[in-house]
Amino acid sequence: MSKKNKRVNLSPDFHISAPLIIPSRDDYYIPKGNGIYVKKLQSEPYKNFRENYESQISTLVKGDSKFPTIKDVFVFFVQYFNSNKKYHECDLDNMVKTVLDSFKKYCYQDDSQVKVLLLYKKICDERVKSNWSYASIKILNSDKDIHIVLDAGLERVITSYQEEISKIQKLQDRED
Repeated sequence: MSKKNKRVNLSPDFHISAPLIIPSRDDYYIPKGNGIYVKKLQSEPYKNFRENYESQISTLVKGDSKFPTIKDVFVFFVQYFNSNKKYHECDLDNMVKTVLDSFKKYCYQDDSQVKVLLLYKKICDERVKSNWSYASIKILNSDKDIHIVLDAGLERVITSYQEEISKIQKLQDRED
């Protein structure tokens, strides 16, 4: 096979998805006067989310020798909203900070390894019908990987949602 026709594996090296809205990182500085600012502490709900999310990430990468990687990575993040109000209220760049901070030490060593970051927020549609978050990492071996991975990212989100909904439906069918 020629170098030009070499196939690139489009599957993410890691992904996590959940039927929820990722909370925005809630740290900021409060002015105390005379040019002094004090960092506000993170809220308990945010801390609890991070602990739970990081525990899931840790479990998912456990035993995978690729992680934490020292290579550059492509991070893909999508948030579906079932509410127009939430869609317009939520700040995507702050939401992804939560994800990136959670990935650190489990998936990669430092945020500087994120070479490509693709964020997307969307109102639910006929294929994804409820709040849904999806984040994935593709370890980059060359610049050619970037273009191919960009094309495949969104289809993976929809597949992930449909797989999870199918699992839930099967569990509900067993209970009936």
